[in-house]
Amino acid sequence: MSRSRRWLPLALLVAVAAGMLAAVDAAHPELRLVDFVPFAVRARALLHGQELCSPRYPVGYPALLAATKLALGSVLPAGRLLALLAGVLAVGAAGRWLGPTAGLWLLVQLPLLRWGSTEGTDLPAVALGLAALAVAVPSPGPRPAGAPTKGAASRMWVAGLLAGGAAMMRYPAVVVIPVVLAAAAWSQGRRGLLRASMGVLLVTAPHWGPALVGAGSLLPDTSENAAIGAGGLPGGPGAGWLPAVARALGLSLSTWPAWLGALGLWVGLLRRDGRALALLAWAALHLCLLGFFFSNERLVLPSTLALSLGVSFLLPAPLQLVVAASVLSFTWPAARVPDAAAAPREAMVARLSTKPGPVATTSPWLYLRRPDGWLEEPILVKQAVPAGAQPGGLTPPALVGWAHAAGIRLVVVDAGRVSATWPGLAPLLSGATPGLVEVARSPGWRAYRVQAP
Repeated sequence: MSRSRRWLPLALLVAVAAGMLAAVDAAHPELRLVDFVPFAVRARALLHGQELCSPRYPVGYPALLAATKLALGSVLPAGRLLALLAGVLAVGAAGRWLGPTAGLWLLVQLPLLRWGSTEGTDLPAVALGLAALAVAVPSPGPRPAGAPTKGAASRMWVAGLLAGGAAMMRYPAVVVIPVVLAAAAWSQGRRGLLRASMGVLLVTAPHWGPALVGAGSLLPDTSENAAIGAGGLPGGPGAGWLPAVARALGLSLSTWPAWLGALGLWVGLLRRDGRALALLAWAALHLCLLGFFFSNERLVLPSTLALSLGVSFLLPAPLQLVVAASVLSFTWPAARVPDAAAAPREAMVARLSTKPGPVATTSPWLYLRRPDGWLEEPILVKQAVPAGAQPGGLTPPALVGWAHAAGIRLVVVDAGRVSATWPGLAPLLSGATPGLVEVARSPGWRAYRVQAP
């Protein structure tokens, strides 16, 4: 078979992946990940030489987002484009490593369709991690005659660069690095380990370099996530590490395709296939890490997709196609279902673009659009709550007094969040409040102008 014919199935797979993810993206024009707003704020700060190191997020994704925003002119489409490209990379890497049908299987999984059309760090980190494994652990079979040793050496460099790139997207992605380094040491000994390690160090230098000269912390601050896990989530650290790992594993295996893939990984291990071992090690290390914090469907994405890929060791290619078509029949409609809460929120965001700020809000989902294409975070009303007091006790008069002191000009409330978290502010939704004048509303949202004292 000619070289062009060998690459044709992979090229078709990449084209299909790009088209499907673009279609899902078009069905969700709204902001889909609340964490993206601080990413966008930091990306803008980086262009001014600020926030080179952050204890919450590594610098890689904000820097990449800033560069893409400069090319496109608006940061939210830039984030969506990066997610789509990451989805295509993940599918292409799986197809090149495990076969085109494995790439197609990955594409039809709901987590891939969902997060490949959602702005944020999750899929870029997974895609780079998967690509690193695909480079570090080659497919079994005879090598081409006369293949130079130099090619194998370059492969370990590239694997290290990709693994480091994954860690630069989000801190938890660092767990792919030991898997890649172990694979490099296994296949090429000390030299392979050194090459992969140098690749990791090179691409992560924008983080550890400034950190070592005092620009920020070298290690991430995990206290917030640990506190969330210990504060009542089932299986969080407060319940113990093993229950937390069990919860994360249950989320990773919440669908039958994932169970089928996990079974396939064990079949691959029985066949002594290094690819199955690499995928299982990646998933296991990620689950162990989540045991120290907390987990949800988004945070278990690496382990979910890694386990799902085990299907390639279990089913022959024709049967993989049949099962993938069955999966697509329910994941495709689910991926394109509109978010009922998004339209009212986006309507309020659009109305706020013509109002003078600063703006305070009860919801972290609210954001502000700048004329230059960047996003801004409004001030959260929780800052009005005195230390040690309960949020539910905040009243409209106290809110108005805080707004005057803080220079707030607009207050935006989410009716659902008021009922759940801020019951003391319920009078805002039922009548006039001294000091506040309603200036905009959409279903479930109210915006008030703060009158001068």
